[in-house]
Amino acid sequence: MGVQERKEREFKRREEEILEAALALFKGDGWQSVTVEQIADRAEIGKGTIYKHFESKDEIYARLVLDYQRTAIEKLRRIDPNVDVIQRLRTIITVTFEMNLAAQEYQRLVQYSSRDEFRNSLSAATRTAFAHQDEAFFGLINAVLEEGVRQSILPRKTPQELLFGPMAAILGARTMMWNECMCPGPQLGPESVKELSNFILAGMLYQEWLAEEGLIDDEAMERALKELEEVQ
Repeated sequence: MGVQERKEREFKRREEEILEAALALFKGDGWQSVTVEQIADRAEIGKGTIYKHFESKDEIYARLVLDYQRTAIEKLRRIDPNVDVIQRLRTIITVTFEMNLAAQEYQRLVQYSSRDEFRNSLSAATRTAFAHQDEAFFGLINAVLEEGVRQSILPRKTPQELLFGPMAAILGARTMMWNECMCPGPQLGPESVKELSNFILAGMLYQEWLAEEGLIDDEAMERALKELEEVQ
């Protein structure tokens, strides 16, 4: 191994240590007040070393979010395109919801980094990375939605319109599961993902444009729901 290669590996290793230290500190309730000095102390390095890797604390936030969301994109890319649209949508909902629940410290960062104020404070390179990632994430989902529309499985709406309800349901369910007082009773488990998927898909499959044109009735709706149950 050459000198330059060793230096690059050491630089990468130090960067990962900084990210690990920051994430550990972000698990606490006072995560937004964590300082660069605290991250440096946790990583057992000097404050100046951090600035060799990241321009600011927000750049550390951004890097953690980009790495985390890359995992979700990779999972969506592995969905079999030959599976029927409904099953692919069910998998997308499951992946998205489970990623939302996987680690609360990441979700704090994801929510924080979605603000325009935050994005605008980042370097041009990091803003571009977010833009490309958003395009990849929603591109994968939109492709399935558009196929569903072409097959007359979903209403004739834009992907943005079709996504509004499901995203609201996912984010609302996440909030309820994080705040136990909003969802009293025994702690919800994996079965809650199935319940959420059923709720979202039932709403998406209700083709209101057909109802408005008199092409679908309650009996047809019952058949659609029955078909949904059969693909579970």
